[in-house]
Amino acid sequence: MSILFCLREQFLPITGSYSFRINRLLERLEDVEKIFLVPKNQDKKILENNYNSLTFQTFTPIPRFSYWYKSLAIFPFVLECSTIMKKISKMSDVKVIYGFGFTVALNACMGTNNIPLILDLCEADLPYARLGGRSFIPSLLAGHAENFIFSSIADKEGEIFVLNQAMKDYLNERGINKKKIKIAYDGTDTSLFEPKSFDEKNPSIIFTGDLDSRDGIDTLIKSFVRVKKEFKDAKLYIVGDGPYLPKLKALASRLKIRKNVIFTGWVPFEKLVKDLPDFLLGVIPSKPTLMNNLTIPRKIFEFMAAGIPVIASDLNAMREVVKTGSSGLLFHPDNHESLSEAILRLMSNPVLYNRIQKNGVKISRKYEIDKEVKKIEQSIRKHAF
Repeated sequence: MSILFCLREQFLPITGSYSFRINRLLERLEDVEKIFLVPKNQDKKILENNYNSLTFQTFTPIPRFSYWYKSLAIFPFVLECSTIMKKISKMSDVKVIYGFGFTVALNACMGTNNIPLILDLCEADLPYARLGGRSFIPSLLAGHAENFIFSSIADKEGEIFVLNQAMKDYLNERGINKKKIKIAYDGTDTSLFEPKSFDEKNPSIIFTGDLDSRDGIDTLIKSFVRVKKEFKDAKLYIVGDGPYLPKLKALASRLKIRKNVIFTGWVPFEKLVKDLPDFLLGVIPSKPTLMNNLTIPRKIFEFMAAGIPVIASDLNAMREVVKTGSSGLLFHPDNHESLSEAILRLMSNPVLYNRIQKNGVKISRKYEIDKEVKKIEQSIRKHAF
């Protein structure tokens, strides 16, 4: 008996939300034979050596960021995966397919009719959620694609895991039975972090993650102009990389704060875990898009676990874990004045800071990664045995 893991992007050695979640799941399924189906740009040896598994690859590599040609790469990837899935299911005793993202749903429905699918929609990876509202033609095509996906998986045996209640409601509105939809929050390992008190910290603010237009880092940089006027020694750290990086650097230079805005690039996860508690605040300035309305990024839980109070955009999913004045502060999305007010409020109020810090640590423990991943493991075992 084996489990087929179909992964639509390179996930190792990158330690992002996607790979962190899957790594913990694989650890819990150590006793089960695993087969991987991955894009060409995934290193097969890493998978085979780390997990003692058999690995198949497609010919199509999938880029990490949302470049325009990523959409073109999806089509051959889906066709290749469907063909290879049929081959794998014939040669191996595959009992369950675990997959990440909507492409896997199509692969499973096209390539295997009678094998249960455990679909993990981490990061709200849906066509209309990503492309809806940008322009008429992409929105129209994405809407039809999403409808086709939902109609294909509606009756397929298995379960769908989402990150939060907001995403569960969205899928239910699109025709998926709510009994089939389960929630597994994208928490972190709180034992990795050692929080520090307000007095031990430097006046530094941090953002971590992909640097894309929808992440709202431009709003954060604009808000920092006012923060720097009030706190001369304040620093803003932008940790990550992405297609929006050159524009962000230019913006910081134009606003004459470039020396106080530090772009670090990607930082190894082990170093990030060690350094995070030194920061005063963590900001998640997501733009008010449909996709962001459905997403709670794992960095919220990382910031909270590290004892860093969170300031986040006031969006549907964010409100599930960030309660203003209790476990964080919310600000009006895409509004740098609202964000700067929230930052200054926390930086100048130790009593409020300590209350939010304490409650944030409790929230991170409530959604501990192992508790959440255990839900997916139990679903896989239930359908496999």
